Amino acid sequence: MAIDGASLLQWGVVALLLAIFYFKVIAPFSKRMLQIPTEEEPEPVKRVYFDDEELEDDGGDRINEMRRRIEKGLEVSRADEEQKMRYEVLLEKLKSMSEKSPEEVGTVVTNLTHGLDKLEKGEQERGDTQ
Repeated sequence: MAIDGASLLQWGVVALLLAIFYFKVIAPFSKRMLQIPTEEEPEPVKRVYFDDEELEDDGGDRINEMRRRIEKGLEVSRADEEQKMRYEVLLEKLKSMSEKSPEEVGTVVTNLTHGLDKLEKGEQERGDTQ
């Protein structure tokens, strides 16, 4: 197996390109990745203060729009809180009912599951006929 000059030149060019790539890309990247980061002071938070006059100059509509958004968000959170309270009350009632008469709770759950089974079967039958 003789090595001719053309293939030797090609391998030399490939080796040169790989060396350049290594020293220009891989070596600096690995040094940067292996560096121990020094803790830098975080940039101070820039606070922006608006006067009511500035906001009114921009238009009173912005203030009203912000108020509407906030009120809308509060109404949603109030509704969520009411739902949570209802759920907690219902859960407490179920717990107390299950402690007093577990047989009744068992029959209610059984009836509910049988009712759901019947409902699912009815939907499947209607889906099959359509």
